[in-house]
Amino acid sequence: MTSLTAYLSNAISTTLATSKQLYITSGTPSTTTASTTIGTATGSVELLNAAGSYAAITRLPNPDGKGWLLDATTLTLAGKTIPAGTWSGSVTLTAVQSGTPAGTLVGTIIVAVYKYSSTGIYTPIVYLMLTGQTITSTQTTYSLAASNGLATSFSTGDTLAMYAYVDITANANANVNQGIRLGNLSTDTSTFTGSANARVVSPGYVTSITPAPVIGPMSPSDLALQRAKIMASSSGPYLQAVATTYYGTPTNSQQVNGELDALFNGESLSQLHVMRTPGDVTSFLLGTKYIATVLQDSPVVQWRLNEALNSPVCYDFSGRKMTLTPVGGVTLGHAGPLTLSSDTAAQFDGSTGYLVAPLAVSTANWTALTVEIWIYLTSATFAQNARLISCSNTTSDTLGFDMWVAANAASVNLAIGNGSASVTATGAGLAAGTWYCIMGTYDGARIQLYAQGSVSGAAATQTGRIATTPYAITIGRNPATASNYSPFVMGQVSIYRTALTGARAAAHWNAGYNPT
Repeated sequence: MTSLTAYLSNAISTTLATSKQLYITSGTPSTTTASTTIGTATGSVELLNAAGSYAAITRLPNPDGKGWLLDATTLTLAGKTIPAGTWSGSVTLTAVQSGTPAGTLVGTIIVAVYKYSSTGIYTPIVYLMLTGQTITSTQTTYSLAASNGLATSFSTGDTLAMYAYVDITANANANVNQGIRLGNLSTDTSTFTGSANARVVSPGYVTSITPAPVIGPMSPSDLALQRAKIMASSSGPYLQAVATTYYGTPTNSQQVNGELDALFNGESLSQLHVMRTPGDVTSFLLGTKYIATVLQDSPVVQWRLNEALNSPVCYDFSGRKMTLTPVGGVTLGHAGPLTLSSDTAAQFDGSTGYLVAPLAVSTANWTALTVEIWIYLTSATFAQNARLISCSNTTSDTLGFDMWVAANAASVNLAIGNGSASVTATGAGLAAGTWYCIMGTYDGARIQLYAQGSVSGAAATQTGRIATTPYAITIGRNPATASNYSPFVMGQVSIYRTALTGARAAAHWNAGYNPT
């Protein structure tokens, strides 16, 4: 493994004229700054690589070419792979007005790293975030929370790109010239060193392994055999389409080969699963085993949270089309929890971000319930009782259900309210840096929590129907109090109108973690 740290510079990129270069050598160079004027707005803004203005928007901006690129003259990544692993980074910021340090801003600092292709396409690798930060007139270096990035392979013309953003939640300065200064941009054009106060640290890179050639596409007999294998699998009953696509037409008795294309219920053509070899079919079945296992238990809703960056909704894959609406600091496209699956997840900023379901998704008067969610803690230090998914402030109003992680990850909790009383089951605490499959069940007599497919904590006794609540089911904050935001990465959220057994909890965990 070869280490790779990328430093922000002030040098114009030779790849894209609007971008600046990323250096890869550590040092203590002379540096400069770039100020972005934001005015009186709140919302998400890009920190530009040169002086300019940026109008805040409600979602994280798309890359616009005004970030930083790793030029081929510095390091050619073609034929190399950055494996899945931990990224970290730091940026130096100052609140300024008309170029002079002044003002105070509050928000989430975000550094986004992408693969930039020769055709100008940006593919997310990782988002580094630091929530709830106060940016003042004193220049400060912020160390971003470590985060897991996606394994990424680079072809000819591909390179690394980096963008910096702030999702501003408070801007009380009332100054149209309010801005944010990005500091420590290297001006070293002799040895091309960068500052440790403006960098991203990757897991490193390796030379890509060229797979052995495979015979493909599949022959007609292989297509028939593999299609039957798919339809007989656990995924088969939940596919909306399995198509056989042939290449060309038979001429002079030549054999016509082809591929298999599949879509789960709720998936769009952009999510088409293409299988050109029997090995592709095996990979598809292993990678979708968790989804099939969930659907076997007939969820009322199933939100995979695997949408692309800036998607306006998160889709329901149960077939009921109960889409979620992202609000505030929710960043889609984060590396997801499932082994052998390309499904991504959503990162919540802990101060403004949440997902809200339609009111038609209701657990009112249910006598049984299972709530399932995968979560990843970038840090186990946070002051609030962070909500995972809930439809009320159950411990206070005795309505609905409420699942949360206690402050500093001390425990996981599920409360059920029957309108007269609420009862809470408590499970074990969590650690940072691990994906957890959390499941909570209620069978009309008791509440039980599971983690990683095993019982977590003692069951709690509760009876009666789940009481009606006026609030929408919400992921990432308490809907009744508009507080207790979650600072986690979350994905694969499902709600069932039955109490799943311990055996099913184990089956779900194994299908996601070890789908063999």
